[in-house]
Amino acid sequence: MKKTPRRIEGDAPGPPLSRLESFVLSRVDGQLSVRDIVDLTGLAAPQVEQILTRLSERGAIAVAEDPSVPHLDELLADEPLAHADEIVDVVPGAIPPPPVSWIAEDLPEAPGDRLLSTLNDPPDSQLELPPEEDWGDASDGSPVDSGPDSLANLDEDPDAPEGEEGAEQKHASLIPAEGDVTDPTEAHPHEIQNYRKLFETKWHSKTPDERIKASRLVDGADLFALCFDPDPHVIKGILENDRASLDHARLIAQHHRNPVGLTALCERVSILKDARVQRALLRNLQLTEALARKILMPKRLLEIYKASIDRDVTDRTRTTAKGLFKGKFSRATPEEKFEIIWNTEGRVLPHLLGQTIDMKTTALFCARNFTSVVLIQSFSRFPATPPSILSHMLRQPLVKRQVHLRNMILQHPNVPSEAKRKI
Repeated sequence: MKKTPRRIEGDAPGPPLSRLESFVLSRVDGQLSVRDIVDLTGLAAPQVEQILTRLSERGAIAVAEDPSVPHLDELLADEPLAHADEIVDVVPGAIPPPPVSWIAEDLPEAPGDRLLSTLNDPPDSQLELPPEEDWGDASDGSPVDSGPDSLANLDEDPDAPEGEEGAEQKHASLIPAEGDVTDPTEAHPHEIQNYRKLFETKWHSKTPDERIKASRLVDGADLFALCFDPDPHVIKGILENDRASLDHARLIAQHHRNPVGLTALCERVSILKDARVQRALLRNLQLTEALARKILMPKRLLEIYKASIDRDVTDRTRTTAKGLFKGKFSRATPEEKFEIIWNTEGRVLPHLLGQTIDMKTTALFCARNFTSVVLIQSFSRFPATPPSILSHMLRQPLVKRQVHLRNMILQHPNVPSEAKRKI
């Protein structure tokens, strides 16, 4: 039977729906089956069925079972069987021809005969098999989870390369899509509180060995609850669990308070590429300087600068980001230097004390018209502003109209004497 949920008009009684429940409910239109909703949302099939069950208990949806199409055996139940003497010259492995008693060419075609003909001779489009690469590996008979965040379908490839590239290929489904700024699977605060409570009531009293063993085997709410375990060996067990997903990694990055466990999490290159995992790690109080540099080093100058001024980031991480930003700025190309200063309207200049602006970067600024008061003020306060940029700013219409900007530039020690005489 194929189950097809449909909405029930009116508001569901009880507490408000979580973000995950609302996300699944928005995909229910009365036409999509449960399997279609699993493919559409990208969530694991057990998770979608559990959410639909909760929505059905609350009266938000009703799940109906569609009648299945009758099988060919049921349609032919009343047909006479062929006698043994009618089957002759049977070749082993070949399909015998139909008995003579079944052939009725001289009889008029009945409505049921057309249906039997359709079922016996399906169109060619129905006989096409999917390509072999889409069949999957079902040799062991284990169910395959189609959820994008599930690790159950990430079997090891014997030809896969070793090292970080091999780990990245093995966990390819963990890599987020570019431009993905929202996530419908974000855990609701009430759910997180329930997971923490479950850990305190069920798992906290167990021995470390029991929790480590369970972290490799459990799933569902118990696996989320173990993400709050302070033991780093439990965190390593969760990462080895085939049912672990990005949701578990994000929960560990946000709530785990042991540098050893955070290091184990950062060793998974594909997990570390997730933007929410990175953001949670940068705000974690136990993040070491080495891990912070590992997260920030591949980023662009603008993203490193944002991390250095983020108030939610720890002081140690902000200090690391400032040092990394200063060192990476000195090795950047003139175009990158121009881009970061221009896009931030010079707000990065206080972080660049001791740095200089090269001639090519200076030429890029002198080719632009200055229309930002903040940028002009930032260059006027920066000790290493080149004389060419100061002279160029004095010629801008905005500076000529506002006397206080012109006086601020003239007070800079690098202003050429020729520019002062002209004014």
